[in-house]
Amino acid sequence: ERNKLLFDSMVKQISGLIDSTDFIDRAEAQRLAVVNHSPPVIERISAPTLVVHGSDDQIVDVDGASDLARRVPGAKITI
Repeated sequence: ERNKLLFDSMVKQISGLIDSTDFIDRAEAQRLAVVNHSPPVIERISAPTLVVHGSDDQIVDVDGASDLARRVPGAKITI
């Protein structure tokens, strides 16, 4: 129940940013979606996963992609 409340709160926060027309707000929403995902959700992914990230991305740090790839079982990463 606690995880659901935290997840719902995070979704509301990100949704508000996604509705923005400001590019920085939208980029922050994407960053929050990756960083704040509940670890139990990410760690339960069982589909083959490829995390792709641009090496020159100036909005979302490449460390976020690396962290995501580490948390998804068997994921591969391409930068």
